[in-house]
Amino acid sequence: MVADCTYLVLFPDNPRTGTWGRGSSLSFRTAMQQHKRVFVVTAIPPLSARRTRVIPASLCGVVSGYLVVPANAEATHAA
Repeated sequence: MVADCTYLVLFPDNPRTGTWGRGSSLSFRTAMQQHKRVFVVTAIPPLSARRTRVIPASLCGVVSGYLVVPANAEATHAA
């Protein structure tokens, strides 16, 4: 499913605690491996890895969260 998307939107499994389930974690890791952007709906920013950028953002003004962009996503999408 991640291979066919332009970017992935993830919501926490438990909105009260903001915890992530196995499916969300797997989707996030797969999206990063495939150089896809991920919008994470959360109040707590995800940890920034060496090859990612975490940017505070809003999804169409509806929900707030963070956009996680792999460092080489721009080159991949420009090609």
